[in-house]
Amino acid sequence: GENKLAMYYYDLVLGLKVKNKKVDSAIYFNMGQVYENSEKDFLAYSYYNLANQNGDKGHLSLFKLGVLEFEQAEYSISNKYFNELKRYYKKSDILTFLVGVNYFHLGKKRTYLNKVLNQLDEKSVSRILLLMAIDISEGKNLENLEADLKNMDLKFKPHKEFKSYLLKNLER
Repeated sequence: GENKLAMYYYDLVLGLKVKNKKVDSAIYFNMGQVYENSEKDFLAYSYYNLANQNGDKGHLSLFKLGVLEFEQAEYSISNKYFNELKRYYKKSDILTFLVGVNYFHLGKKRTYLNKVLNQLDEKSVSRILLLMAIDISEGKNLENLEADLKNMDLKFKPHKEFKSYLLKNLER
């Protein structure tokens, strides 16, 4: 919670000019977190980018960059980051889901169906939500879909947000 103090210490360490990419990457990532928590997404983006360029070991900066691009409705750029991250986390359900959501927003149903849905378990919440999204966009079975969506008890924030988005689209 001491953002100013944290930034002061991070700046001091970077000022040492030790040139340790591992340390620099961690500090850049943490600085990105501080700026993101302070709702300074432009600065957060630049620090996540620096973390990525300096060999972010866990590649979490790619995830953060993808999310920030998504929030700016830059779905193609967001998918660039998520797909790069999928090279390291090939079986990640959430990454596959986020890529699918981006394809949905881009209106690329064929790509969406072929590349994304085949990677998800048939009973996964991610797959069910994405299939519902396709049906909603095509105007199929809307009354039942609305009831089904309202009855879904979701715990994961990206699932909840996409559910809310779909429900808002049904109201139009």
